[in-house]
Amino acid sequence: MSGVRVYSKEDLLLRSNVPGATMWAVALEKAMLTYFELKPDTVFPEHSHEAEQITMVLEGELTFIYEGKSSVLKAGEVIAVPSNAVHSVTTGRAACKAVDAWSPVRAEYLQQRENSGEYSKLNYNTNSVRIGHVYKKCAKKQI
Repeated sequence: MSGVRVYSKEDLLLRSNVPGATMWAVALEKAMLTYFELKPDTVFPEHSHEAEQITMVLEGELTFIYEGKSSVLKAGEVIAVPSNAVHSVTTGRAACKAVDAWSPVRAEYLQQRENSGEYSKLNYNTNSVRIGHVYKKCAKKQI
């Protein structure tokens, strides 16, 4: 089967992303998978993107804030974020590991800074406010 590629563990090197986050990304033409390892109190400030996003927590917890709601996802739980939905994400006090499926591909996750080995920093809204530990106190709500 032409075009099929297998990635070994050695191919999937973790690179810096936002402060407190490392990740790798694998993409085809129309879909992408990312893996993140996140330190405690890591924050992805309020943002949106064209890509649809499906996130599954593997270890720890992730809190998503969206539409005035909050959902705390634990290991094995999944959230589906539609295209252009404004949201923010934080880890709280514990580290977290998660995978994301994306469509279309988020090219910025594939672009690496020359000589640094880091993924290009995302263009998050700089006016967003970090809520910090308030995230972890929010009750889980179904979406």
